[in-house]
Amino acid sequence: MGDDSAPVLDRAAWERLADKHNYSDEIAEVEEAEAEASTPEPEYTPQEESWLDRNFQDLSTIVLSIVVILLLTLIVYLVIRQLNEREIAVVRSDLSDYTLEQLDATVGETELERFLRESLERKEFRAAVRIYYLLVLNRLNERRLIKWERDKTNRAYLNELSDTALCHRFAELTLTYEMMWYGEAPLDETVFDRIRPDFARFIQHLNNG
Repeated sequence: MGDDSAPVLDRAAWERLADKHNYSDEIAEVEEAEAEASTPEPEYTPQEESWLDRNFQDLSTIVLSIVVILLLTLIVYLVIRQLNEREIAVVRSDLSDYTLEQLDATVGETELERFLRESLERKEFRAAVRIYYLLVLNRLNERRLIKWERDKTNRAYLNELSDTALCHRFAELTLTYEMMWYGEAPLDETVFDRIRPDFARFIQHLNNG
């Protein structure tokens, strides 16, 4: 015997109740949240990008500063080199203006020795080397081992001495003189004291001969 007290499902009422509760919006929200969760995060956060930009600017500033310093250093080097070349070309005593012919005619050994003394007092060692070499040439000319001529080169004087016992020593003095006077070899008091005896001994040898 059936239970007449059991409630009877009212289908029309159930459909009305289901229509009131639309779950499509909730499903869409759930799907959107799942999509956002599955999307990978960017590699760098805004804070990291800002840090990189700031450090790149700092690096650019450092590189620019280094370039400016190098340019200034190059300019200073070129200025100093130019001044050194002028010092080589112009001696305070104006001795560099003498040609070999003028030296033979107007500058005697006594005057050269005075120039040498004044150069040493002023510590102008490059000029002192030049004067020592001129003293050597003066003595060779006086002994008629060489002959003064306008525009004659040191190599020409070496050729004149090629058959003598003085050729080798004179060649060494010529090389030293040209390195110190025309070149850029460093020359301070220590270097000068090392090469000075070679000139002095050669001049003394000529005086004794």
